[in-house]
Amino acid sequence: MFVVGGFSSRESNKNMNDVWMVELKQEDGSVSGISWTCLFENRFDAKTTTAPAAPAGAGGPKKKSAEELLNEDVYSLDRVAPKPRGGHVGAMSNSGFIFITGGANCIIGCKCLPDTWKFSINARQWSRIEMVSPFLPVARHFHSAAFLQNLNGVDGGDVDSLYIFGGESYAPYSYWNDMWRLNISDKFNPNAATTPKSKWTAFYQDMPGMQNNLMY
Repeated sequence: MFVVGGFSSRESNKNMNDVWMVELKQEDGSVSGISWTCLFENRFDAKTTTAPAAPAGAGGPKKKSAEELLNEDVYSLDRVAPKPRGGHVGAMSNSGFIFITGGANCIIGCKCLPDTWKFSINARQWSRIEMVSPFLPVARHFHSAAFLQNLNGVDGGDVDSLYIFGGESYAPYSYWNDMWRLNISDKFNPNAATTPKSKWTAFYQDMPGMQNNLMY
């Protein structure tokens, strides 16, 4: 089992973007313990995080605050990584890659994120999946996801697919019952640092849930 990011009770790390592998230890057919292995360390601290300073006289960019880093498309200090988040969804391919999409960052207010990423378990690195879709799902969190490895060319050719369903959005504030499919190109090389552009397709769309009188 793998754990990616999530919400935290720590004041300086309300959201995380670390990756952990969880293994069950077995003895005589029963579970005797749990082993945790960190595959990617958390890369955010709201109180101390700044981007690396440019060398003196280099005329490069100045240090960036945590707020500025969170407003950028790709959050990175020393390695490319998704923004810290919670309420996102993930699915794993048979070839050893974890895909995550959506979620919300609640370090500075709460904002749902529309991006999709893949993580190589062997290389321990992230790469962002670029989109070509004219229409995208509303950014959301607390949805569900499943990965379909399309080995037999069913449903549109030799293309792996990531499906998402439902969720909650902030802009607009609503609950959803729509379903979307993200194609993972048949030219997708899981060992490459970059991923060919992919496309979201709406499988089912309905009116969003009630936007008023909703309470936690």
